[in-house]
Amino acid sequence: MLKPYEYNRIKYLTFDLVNVYHSVNDKSTVEAVYAQVATEILQIAENADSLVSENNLSVKVAIQEYLSAIDNPKLSREQAEKLLTELKTLVEAFHLPSEAQMKKAFKKVKS
Repeated sequence: MLKPYEYNRIKYLTFDLVNVYHSVNDKSTVEAVYAQVATEILQIAENADSLVSENNLSVKVAIQEYLSAIDNPKLSREQAEKLLTELKTLVEAFHLPSEAQMKKAFKKVKS
C-alpha cells in the first residue's frame, strides 16, 4: 500500500513530466526527465513494498503499468489525472482517531 505522501509525490512527478512533454522539444531531455521520474516512482514503490508484504505483487504490477502508461509524449493532463485515479486505489486509508484520542489531543482550556 502507498502512503498518502507517496501518492502525492507520484502525482507531482507525473504532472511535472506532462509539463516537460508539452514544453521541451529535445527528445534526449524528455527521455532523461522520464528516466528520473521512473526511477523515483520505482523507488517509492520499493519502499511501499518493503513495508507491506501481502500486496507486493499488486503494487509492483500497478506501478509498472502506470509507468508504461505515462511513457507517452502525447500524454495530456486529463489522461494523467485518469491514470492517477486508478493508482489512488492503492493508497492506504486514513484512520480516524477515536473520541478518547481526540479529547486527549485537544484538551479543554479553562480560563
